[in-house]
Parts: sequence; C-alpha cells; structure tokens
Amino acid sequence: CAKIKAEASPAILKFLAQWRFASEPVTLDMCGQNLDVLSAGIISRCLSDPCQPSNPIAQLVLSKCNLNDMKVNDVSVGLVSNRTVVLLDLSRNTITGNMAKALARALEQNHKNGGALKTLKLDDCEFKDKAAAEVLLAGICKSGISALSLQRCAIDDHLLEVLSKGLASGDQMKSLCSLDLSFNSIHDQGAKALAEAIKRNHFLTELVVAWNEIGEEGGATLAGALEANRKLQSFDFQGNPIGEKATAAFTRIAQVNTCLRSLSYGANKLNRQHMSVMHLLNRYGFATSNEAKTPGGAVVAKAPPAPGARGSTILPAAAPHKHAKPDAAVQALPPAVHARAPPPAKGSVKLASQAAIAKAILTRERKKSRGSVDAPPPGPPWSRERSGSGGSSGGRTPLPPRRKKSNSSTGPPPPPTRRHAAQSDPPPPIPS
Repeated sequence: CAKIKAEASPAILKFLAQWRFASEPVTLDMCGQNLDVLSAGIISRCLSDPCQPSNPIAQLVLSKCNLNDMKVNDVSVGLVSNRTVVLLDLSRNTITGNMAKALARALEQNHKNGGALKTLKLDDCEFKDKAAAEVLLAGICKSGISALSLQRCAIDDHLLEVLSKGLASGDQMKSLCSLDLSFNSIHDQGAKALAEAIKRNHFLTELVVAWNEIGEEGGATLAGALEANRKLQSFDFQGNPIGEKATAAFTRIAQVNTCLRSLSYGANKLNRQHMSVMHLLNRYGFATSNEAKTPGGAVVAKAPPAPGARGSTILPAAAPHKHAKPDAAVQALPPAVHARAPPPAKGSVKLASQAAIAKAILTRERKKSRGSVDAPPPGPPWSRERSGSGGSSGGRTPLPPRRKKSNSSTGPPPPPTRRHAAQSDPPPPIPS
C-alpha cells in the first residue's frame, strides 16, 4: 500500500489485524463490501503466500462484492496454489465471459495441485451470456468440489445438458455429492437429460430440483432414473407441476428403492387422491413427522432406513379427505399397506403369564420367610377344616373355632377394653 500510495478498504485492514491473533482457521467474509482492486490483490497475496500462519483461511466469502474481471483475476491467481480454502462463496455477483474463464481455470488448477476446495456457492449469480455459463460449468465439471449450489441462476435446459454431461461421465465430477438446482428454468427436456445422468452417476447422494417447470413427462423420466440409481439418498422435486402419472411413478419408486431416504414432493399440483396416497404411506411407517425448512410447506417421505442408517423428516401438508377414493396408485400399493395392524404376537401373551407366575412364586416365598402361613391348600376355601380340636386332615393347619354368641348374662366376661393413654398412663416429664 505504501509503495503504490493507496489505502485498502477498512474491512480488509480489520481482517488483517485480527488474522495475526487467531488460533484456528478463519473465515474471510467480505459480504456486501465494495471490493476494490487493492483489496483483491491483498486477498490474492494472503491466499498464495507460501509462508502462511498456523491459522489459514478456510472460507472465502465474496458475495455481493461488485466483482469485475480484474478483481476476479487477482483472486483466481491466489486460488491456483492455495490448499486451505474449503468454501468459496461468489453469490449475488454478475459473471462475465472473462470472469468465467478465470474461475474455471482456477478451479481446475486448484484440483490438480491438491487443493481443499469442496463447496462452491453461485446463488443468485447473473451470467452475461450463455457462453460464460457454459465455460464456468465446464470448469466445474473438471474440479474436485463435492457441493455445488446454483439457486436462482437462470439455468435452462441447454445449460443443464452441459452439466449433465459431466455428471454422466465416469472421469469427471467423481467427488460431487450434493447438487442444488432449485428456482431455475428447467423444463421436461432438461429433466430428461438429468435423468440420463442420474442413471450413470454413482457418486451423487443429494439432488434438489425444486421450484422449476418440470411437468408430467420430465417427472416420470426422473422417477424411472431413481429406480435404476442405488446411490441417491435425498431427492427434492417440490414446487413442480407434475401430474397423476409422475405421482404414481414416484409412489412406486418410494417402495422399490431402498437407498432413497428422503423424498420431497410438497407444493405440487396434486389432487386429493394422490395426497391420500402419500399420507397412507406416512401412516404405515414410510416416514416420520417433523417441520420442513423449505418454502411452500414441503412434504417429505422416506423409505424405511437400513439398520444403523439415519432418515430424514416429513411435514404433512394436509390430512386426506374422508370421502377421497383410492385410485390406481392406491391399488398398486403392496398388500401390507392395505392390511390393518397385525394382532399381537403370541409371545407377548406367554411373557405376561410367565410374569404373573413369577410374581405369585415371589409372594409365596416372602410369606414362607416370614413364617405366616403355609402353602394354600387346593380347592375352595370352604373345604378347609374349621374344627378347633386335635388333628387336621390332609396335613392342613386347622382354623380356630368360632366364638358363639350368648344371650344370657352368665357367660364369661368380655375382654377388657384398652383405655386411652391419657386415662391410665402418667403424663410425660417436662424437660428442664
């Protein structure tokens, strides 16, 4: 700064002052700052400096920073040789052709040089032309990121086909596990290209295509791709105008695909019959209930998880109508879903009787230890011997004779009654 006689922005100077005393990897957050050329050069120097401190930069946030070609070029130079940045956020910026080329080259070289970049966020980015988007997506396909977010980026069917080629290729995008394409302009043609990529891809575990324009044909094609894919665990297609055919296909896939843990279908154009199908699956243990954090009242259903696996949550949108009649999708459900709850197993009854027997034996042993009574004789209680004289039949303990009531006054005197303690006992001594 002294050499070129310029002053950096206060945000970058504040970060440099705090960076010296940090004890762990830090986050360089420049969100909303009007990043100038000098600050971009300082960031590039911090990223590419071989003598980095013990607390490297782990996350670089440059969202809404009014980036241009020169600024992005400086930051890209630092990313080429950097091995510590894990997250790069470039959301809410305008990306031109030169910026896309510089970013694509930096992502590719970072992966070849053993970089640690795993998450790339490009939400709400505006591409100047389709050529810039194609160049950037081609560079992303050659990078080693594991999570890519492209929300509200105006991704259409043509751009999705470019991305789908990288997903379908066995040599590219092997580490990509999460892909978010929500709030874009994807139609049936793009959904078909994505379905072909899902069939061949064996690394993607989470896919979000919510709030697009995927219709009947695209939804049915995606459902067929889920049947062939055994790696995808979470699929979100809420907010798409799918119809009866696609809904029936997803209902069938939810029961066939055992790897699928989360299936989100809320805010779609479903009638009462299809909603009753989904709630029927939820009722018979297909999912658990919890709040969804996606807009539109998401309804998520999950297949029964494997032993030791964790599932996800659902929020029913509305209860099925009591007069709703099942359609072909309901009739296609397995007989276990139509059947009522099974009766309790016989083992539970046996366990209850064994517990009662054990309790009776324990009570009998306690009575024996106290010496109160012997074992009760078999038969009704009135069959016992009530005679107070000598022996008893059957080894049973005789009961004491009953006292006969006498009307004459010559009988024995009644037993003395116990008087109150206050009448006979002396008063207690008064303590000194």
